[in-house]
Amino acid sequence: MFEYRLKQEAVKEAFNSERIREDFFKIAPHILENHRLLLRSCFLNTVYSFLEIIEETETSFF
Repeated sequence: MFEYRLKQEAVKEAFNSERIREDFFKIAPHILENHRLLLRSCFLNTVYSFLEIIEETETSFF
């Protein structure tokens, strides 16, 4: 359980990094011009993050 918490904290820290924020604000205006790209991007980011967590969880159990 403790390892799972550490992994969750690492994921949160990765998404809170300054570089990611800067990249987001550079890219956001271009994405906002086309709402379909925004929705696709949000969906893919959510799915990929979820899949990474599942993969890490599966490997830690075996």
